[in-house]
Amino acid sequence: MSLKATILGVTGRPGPERALFLASRLRWIGIDRAFLLHIGGRVLLNDRVLTDRVHAESLDWEDRNFSLIVRDREVLGTVIAPLSSEALHFVEEERRGGDVFLRLELRYRWQEVIARKRQLPGILLGGRIVWEQIAVDVPLSRDAWLERLQEMGWSERETFEVAVLPLLADRNLAEALRLLDEAQASFRIGDYKDVILRCRAAFESAAKAVSHGDTRKGFELLRAKAFAEHEAKQRAFDKVLGSLAGYAHTLGQRGMRITRGEAELMLTSTLGVFSLLSRRLSKRDSG
Repeated sequence: MSLKATILGVTGRPGPERALFLASRLRWIGIDRAFLLHIGGRVLLNDRVLTDRVHAESLDWEDRNFSLIVRDREVLGTVIAPLSSEALHFVEEERRGGDVFLRLELRYRWQEVIARKRQLPGILLGGRIVWEQIAVDVPLSRDAWLERLQEMGWSERETFEVAVLPLLADRNLAEALRLLDEAQASFRIGDYKDVILRCRAAFESAAKAVSHGDTRKGFELLRAKAFAEHEAKQRAFDKVLGSLAGYAHTLGQRGMRITRGEAELMLTSTLGVFSLLSRRLSKRDSG
């Protein structure tokens, strides 16, 4: 190993190509002088590759010979690790509401420097070329990781087959959509009990908003407005709501342990229901 890397800080870059920016300090500990020809790599979590498209940019060379590195001289730069929605979802599945422990593997190519003092004074020539690899641990606390997710603009909704389910503005659904945002925030920090409570509250809020506080009547009005021309669809929609209500009631019982998968089912199903409701109420999805 001829190169030592230290991570100074981590920030996130928003899409369309999300990435982690890793501010880095590189120190050459190999032969006296060398040319650094290439540096790239991958990021892993629990030995699973999140991305193998890691690359370095903005390297701050002290020497005007932009690839010349000298023993014990520091080079500051940024290592960029693009992360897809699938990779981010995998991290969320693995961390289970806790901290994140990434591993950065850098593979670099360098060439030894040969100085021709007699024949070509002041001219540096290249000798043998060597490939080497180093690994650096990148621990991120739960709070730090959540900040990086926010910087990258990532949402749990992107794990759907459809990139992002539309949730259209409607005055009757405003409070319900706010509760769904809170449910998603709770999901990210691993508070799965609160996810269930927020989803249930979202349904109740929407029903009460159209009926001045009468939940049962509110559901009937929502159903009638959303599927005015199809009684069969109204009955089918009732069954969906009834199933979700029963599922939420069971998970909401005292002492009931809720897994990430169970909370995810409730959250994504609720998002799907409200996406359909908001589109039907706005006449964006008719037929």
